[in-house]
Amino acid sequence: MQIPNRVPGVPREVLDTRDSWPDPEDYDRQAAKLRDMFEKNIHMIGKSASTAG
Repeated sequence: MQIPNRVPGVPREVLDTRDSWPDPEDYDRQAAKLRDMFEKNIHMIGKSASTAG
């Protein structure tokens, strides 16, 4: 995933979502949880597509 680190007229803090959380470690935990959910979903879609014929 590509995320811009600079956009004219947009404060840098807005583009770094980790820094916008009160607890950056909590952000890391939530990001890992979301990544795991995404990977599980992609795996299930792959299984469904392979059995669809």
